[in-house]
Amino acid sequence: MTTSVGQIYGQTLEIVKSRFGPLVGLWATFVAINIGLFIVFAMVVGVSAFAGAAMQPDAAAIGAGAILGAILFYIVYILVYCAQSASMTAMASPLQNLSFGEAFNAGIRSALPMLGLIIILMIAYFVVALIVGLVVGVLSMAGSAVAFISMLLVAIGGIYLACRLSTVNAVIAVERVGNPLTALARGWNMTRGNVLTIFLSLLGFGVIAVILMLLLFSPMIPLFTAASAMSVDPSAAPPEMPGIGTMIFLFVGGLIVFVLLGVVGSALMSVIHGELSDASPRAAEDVFA
Repeated sequence: MTTSVGQIYGQTLEIVKSRFGPLVGLWATFVAINIGLFIVFAMVVGVSAFAGAAMQPDAAAIGAGAILGAILFYIVYILVYCAQSASMTAMASPLQNLSFGEAFNAGIRSALPMLGLIIILMIAYFVVALIVGLVVGVLSMAGSAVAFISMLLVAIGGIYLACRLSTVNAVIAVERVGNPLTALARGWNMTRGNVLTIFLSLLGFGVIAVILMLLLFSPMIPLFTAASAMSVDPSAAPPEMPGIGTMIFLFVGGLIVFVLLGVVGSALMSVIHGELSDASPRAAEDVFA
């Protein structure tokens, strides 16, 4: 199935307008969970350090315990991130209309499959990166022009793969595909013939994100300019630190921009999946029955 950038943007705006509140609520819920996770981790580390100092156990055992604790923390953190991404994707999908609780449960259910997907992609990335690195290293010996062309081809290949796999998250969260390999195959087949449309859709979103970030940090331009001048001429006037009003603007503006990009980004990816899905409304009812 083919679609257009205009269709994707139009439906994304409709999704954002109609489901903005629940999407922000999901985002805030998982932020609260992450904050709680950090607090618990800090308390565990503090208690463990206190107990270790009191009992004076073997230093190697303390180090091993700290490493295992950090690994466990990051695994849980990644699972929470996966659940957040899946929940917002499920909530924003045009193929279904979930309640807040249903979308939250969809995220929890999708966390483990998405973690498996991340592991598979990381393994594939390191294998491909090793091979590509060796090839580019050999080709770079032929001259800078060949090296530049090689790196350009690598970048194009990376963009192509990102577009082809852009719907895998929604396949897991919306279509409830629990096998990461099956989700990869489903997403790959779904995006066939639509790479340019997906790329242009994501490019437009990226441009908007960059513009918003530039506007957000525009009050810091004099500080950056003065710091750059001092690095060239140490006798130049030192940069003037931003005032409390600027700091408040950066905090509030950053929060708004971060939430807005998260909501719109989730809606965009869900709409791309919905537009490329070969399920008719009737078939969608069968899938989610």
